[in-house]
Amino acid sequence: MTNYFNIKQKLKSEFGKNVATLFSGTALAQFVPLIVMPILTRLYTPSDYGVLAVFVAITAIIATISTLRYDIAILLPSEDVKAMTIALLSIFCVLMTSIFSLIILCASHKNIISLIKSPEMNLWVYAIPLSIFFIGCNNVLTCWLNRHKQFRKLAINRVTVAVVAAAATLTFGFYGFSYSGLILGSLIGQFTTMIMLMIWTWRDMINGFRNFKWISIRQRSKEYKKFPLFSLPADWVNSFSQQLPVLALGRFFGQGVVGHFSFSQKILGMPLSLLSQSILDVFKQRASSDYSKYGNCRHIFDKTAKTLTALSIVPLAIIFFFAPLIFKIVFGNEWEQAGQYTRYLAPLYFFRFIASPLSYVFYVTNRQDADLIGQIGLLLSTIGSMLLGAHFNNPNVAIISFSFGYIIVYSFYFWGAKRLSTGRKNIFFYEKD
Repeated sequence: MTNYFNIKQKLKSEFGKNVATLFSGTALAQFVPLIVMPILTRLYTPSDYGVLAVFVAITAIIATISTLRYDIAILLPSEDVKAMTIALLSIFCVLMTSIFSLIILCASHKNIISLIKSPEMNLWVYAIPLSIFFIGCNNVLTCWLNRHKQFRKLAINRVTVAVVAAAATLTFGFYGFSYSGLILGSLIGQFTTMIMLMIWTWRDMINGFRNFKWISIRQRSKEYKKFPLFSLPADWVNSFSQQLPVLALGRFFGQGVVGHFSFSQKILGMPLSLLSQSILDVFKQRASSDYSKYGNCRHIFDKTAKTLTALSIVPLAIIFFFAPLIFKIVFGNEWEQAGQYTRYLAPLYFFRFIASPLSYVFYVTNRQDADLIGQIGLLLSTIGSMLLGAHFNNPNVAIISFSFGYIIVYSFYFWGAKRLSTGRKNIFFYEKD
């Protein structure tokens, strides 16, 4: 009993140390963008941010499928050889996805521009495959470092990239670039991330290529086939659900509304998503390890849930009550509407901040099928809210109903993940035979 208690305390200490490492890096990484944001809002207009949002939306939707979600499985094998095979499989999928997306975007260029009603994207459509390649490779390399608990390097990467991206975007803005400066800044940040991760992982990657065997690739692809079969459609539906409001609001209400909406998402998501990601990076490793050893990950689930709640409740409460005034003072009168949208979205981000990292339990427990059902629920909620806003010709209706629908689905997500963390197989919306 004493030995168990000592092991438990050691694991808690390691978890806290790893979270603190990524948290400090994340906090520093957010400091630079938050400092320069009031300058950026005076260099770029809401419409400029609207064009950036459309570029990011299209990229994110395609990038989600780039690895076929095999990158998630890198954490699972006990042997590094198997994990490296999965990493190489993921990189191959990224390369193929980037090439095919370039072909499709070139062939359907005019139709895409007509559909999204964003002529500013005319030339930038061709940069989307490059961004997809950067994002896909970054996801794979990050998972590899995560597997080996290289959290300090991940923290350093986030700080460096934040500085580089902010500096690039500011420079382009001072030289009179409009939306193109925002897009270029984003691409430079993604490229910087990839270069740094490659520097830290190149030895492992070269060794992996030296031992490369197609038969091993086929074996791993079959062994972890549930990821492309269930995780891929689930995550794609999730990505599409998150990006659909940007595309729908742009089509129905114009780039100005999209700019305000995407900027409010950026302000809410920038600190919260990276903080959430920092905790997720550690939670993934611990939850996978605990479930493999003990058949449940209840302890780390409860600990992480409490941490997420404590970190988010006060800041989001302040944002809910004072966002319009804060935005007007800090970012300028032109951005007051974005503050109003931020108020509408604050409750959603509170629930997302808690439920999203913890939903990794669906992967740990091999219940990607149930996760897919939940993601479909998010998509249906998003479509309904956008159509409701279009019916009333009112973006406020669309955004408020969008927030409310997500709150409901994320609440059920949390409940399902909590039940699975205890070792149960049956959950509220699906029961496995």
